[in-house]
Amino acid sequence: PYKTVVLTIFPVLLTLFALGYLILEKNLTLGEMICIASVIGGGMSNLYDRILHQGTVTDFMNFGIGPWLRTGILNTADLSITLGAVALVWLQMYRNKKDPKSI
Repeated sequence: PYKTVVLTIFPVLLTLFALGYLILEKNLTLGEMICIASVIGGGMSNLYDRILHQGTVTDFMNFGIGPWLRTGILNTADLSITLGAVALVWLQMYRNKKDPKSI
């Protein structure tokens, strides 16, 4: 029961925080907005899946090399969250490199 609560409440709070940041932050570039929207969309998709399937998310992509090395099992929502977050970090590093005063 605690696992379901944690895996539902924490993503709700994180998604609401990201949505608030996207709406209220005035100095975001288009790329940053797209990355944050990708994280929000993935989070909302996983939450929808959890509500629809009694606290579980259906993972359907299995990555690895042969049967002996499995590196990841995920769904498109997880992929959206991960790619959005990684791209956002990369954009922030690029922005800070371009403008050292923004650090």
